[in-house]
Amino acid sequence: MKTKLIALLCMALLSVTAKAQNGRLSLGVEVAAPIGDFADQSNVGVGGTLRFEQPLNDKLSLTGTAGLISFGGDEISSGVPYYNEYRRKTTSTMIPIQIGLKYYTQKMMDGFYVALETGVHVSSFKVSSETIVNGYSSTSDNTKTSSDFGLAPELGFHLANLDFGIRYQMIFVKATVTSTNPVTQQTTTSEKNTTYSYIGLRLAYVFGSK
Repeated sequence: MKTKLIALLCMALLSVTAKAQNGRLSLGVEVAAPIGDFADQSNVGVGGTLRFEQPLNDKLSLTGTAGLISFGGDEISSGVPYYNEYRRKTTSTMIPIQIGLKYYTQKMMDGFYVALETGVHVSSFKVSSETIVNGYSSTSDNTKTSSDFGLAPELGFHLANLDFGIRYQMIFVKATVTSTNPVTQQTTTSEKNTTYSYIGLRLAYVFGSK
């Protein structure tokens, strides 16, 4: 319920700021490098984001960002290869919807800035599993969708119609953990609260003029 309310608030603010004067829209390419627990199951993600920025004073602005990022998966295996083995691969797609504040050290939309955004990540995780026993294989796919709270501090540089940014994105999720008993080779799954994080690099073109 909380994540749904945050998502509705984000979309409402995006709609309001889009009607305001002096705001600027940017379209960016994203490259995301997973770290921590997220890196254990995923590799580099790519995608794009749309951001609207509304000045509040000479150095501070309100931002609203939405986009799509797709992550590939690393295969994780356990047990004895080709005899009693379990393989698991997770791929994911994330839709970030966030709002925040952006502060420029020089003047509005010029030079270095620091920012902080918060909101939700609507995530879809597809888990492909394969079990091999005595050379015989069986496979299954399972997809899980969730909406999770996100928080992202960001540093960047604005030059004319270009915006370069790097952020540390944190997503607070309930993840599925798989473990295998080394004696019986029996595989069990459980859930735990954890933080999926990635370093996001954004190169964007800013439409219009100041």
